[in-house]
Amino acid sequence: MYFKCNNCGYEWKSRKKFGEPGKCPKCNSTNFYHLADDEVFIGGRKKYDRFGNLVS
Repeated sequence: MYFKCNNCGYEWKSRKKFGEPGKCPKCNSTNFYHLADDEVFIGGRKKYDRFGNLVS
């Protein structure tokens, strides 16, 4: 499961057996969301600018 913080933009992966995290591991914010499967691709992560827009 992949997550993205709305405050700092940090993206991370959590193991399924641990479930949803309680906070962002970088800034400790609880303002984060689960990335949909189409936002994640094999071999890496999509890149976003500081406003959350997808960068090609």
